[in-house]
Amino acid sequence: MTRQTNDSNSLQTNKINPASLQQNTYFESLLQAAHNIGAISSGEIQRIQLECLALLAEKTKKFTSGSSSILIEDAEDIMKSNLYTISLHLKSLDTTAQ
Repeated sequence: MTRQTNDSNSLQTNKINPASLQQNTYFESLLQAAHNIGAISSGEIQRIQLECLALLAEKTKKFTSGSSSILIEDAEDIMKSNLYTISLHLKSLDTTAQ
């Protein structure tokens, strides 16, 4: 029984407090918080980053009508827009379900 209590307490402390996440960089702070509690590995963080880069490449191609040239500032704006959209979606999810 003591073990169950300890496991239960451990699970309680391994939850991410949504109030501790940065609202202007929600997605990034959520990833960091999840990594800090061991919910996702460094490899998973890297995979997500690569997927974000693939999304940036796709959006950049649309933005430039297929051209391979884009200003760094424009690419940064597209990435910020992508991360903002991901953050909005994550904030909309019901976090009360276990």
